[in-house]
Amino acid sequence: MENRRTANVKTGDPARYSVFDKGLSTTMNVDRDISGKPVRESAQMLRMKKWQVRISTRSSVQRNLLRATLELNRLADALSIPPPVKEEAALLYRRVLGRKLVRGRRIAAMVAASLYAACRLRGVQRSLDDVARACFVDKKNVEDFEKKKVVARYYRLIARELGIRSPSTDPVKQVLKIAAKIGVSGATQGVAVQMLKEAGRLTVGKNPRGLAAAALYLACLQTRELKTQNEIANAAGVTEVTLRNRVKDLKRAKSTAESAARLKSLESSVPRNLFQRLRSRLALRSS
Repeated sequence: MENRRTANVKTGDPARYSVFDKGLSTTMNVDRDISGKPVRESAQMLRMKKWQVRISTRSSVQRNLLRATLELNRLADALSIPPPVKEEAALLYRRVLGRKLVRGRRIAAMVAASLYAACRLRGVQRSLDDVARACFVDKKNVEDFEKKKVVARYYRLIARELGIRSPSTDPVKQVLKIAAKIGVSGATQGVAVQMLKEAGRLTVGKNPRGLAAAALYLACLQTRELKTQNEIANAAGVTEVTLRNRVKDLKRAKSTAESAARLKSLESSVPRNLFQRLRSRLALRSS
C-alpha cells in the first residue's frame, strides 16, 4: 500500500540555485487548460499571465537574481562549466547578494568572479583571463588587462567577505593545457612534469602558468623539440620576460636540490661543525 502511494506522488525537478526562483515557481500556460486541452487565448488570460510574471520579480533582489542567473548560464555555456560548478557559483552569488555586496557594482562582473571562485574551489581549470574575456565579450573597446582587473578585484572581495580559501592552482595541470594548444609530445610533457615535481616547494608563490611554460620550454630543449619562447608564452598567456624569469627560478631550484642531495650524502663523512656551516650556506643561497 505504501509503495503504491509513493508511486502515485508526482515530483518535479530538484531545486536549483542557478535558476532565479530555484525552479519552484509555477508558469501559467494560457493556450491549454488543466487537462491539457487547447483553449482560445483571451485578453483576461493574457493579463493574468503578464501579472504573474510581474509578481514573480516584484522585488529588486528577485530582479537582480533573474539577471544574474541569465548571465551565469551564458558564462557557463561559453566556458563549458560542469553543472555542479555552476550551482556552486550560483550559491556563492546568492551569499554575496545576501550580504549586499553587489550594490553599486556590476552584476555581470560579480557573477564572473563567483564563477571563477567556484572553479577554484572545485579544481576546474579556468583561468581568470578566460572568465574575464567571456564576461566582457561585448566590450570590444576594453583592453583584456582592464577586464581581468575588474573580475580579479571582485574575486578578492568575495574571497575576503565569505572567508574562501581556494587551493593554489597546480602547475602540472597547466602543463597539459599549454601542451595541448601547441602540440607538444607526451614524452616532453612527462619531462616538464618531472621538473616541476623535483622543484617542489622551491617555486611556491610563483605564477603557475609561468612555471608550467618555463618547465615546458626547458623540456622542449632537453628533448630537442622545436618550440620557441614566443609560442609557449602565447599559449600560456604570459609574457616572454615572465617565461625567462621562471626558467631561471627552475634552474636555481634544480641546482639547490642537487646541492641538498650532495650535502645529505656528506652528512656522515664530515665533522658536525663543518656540516652545519655548509647547510647554513646552502640555506642562504636558496633564499
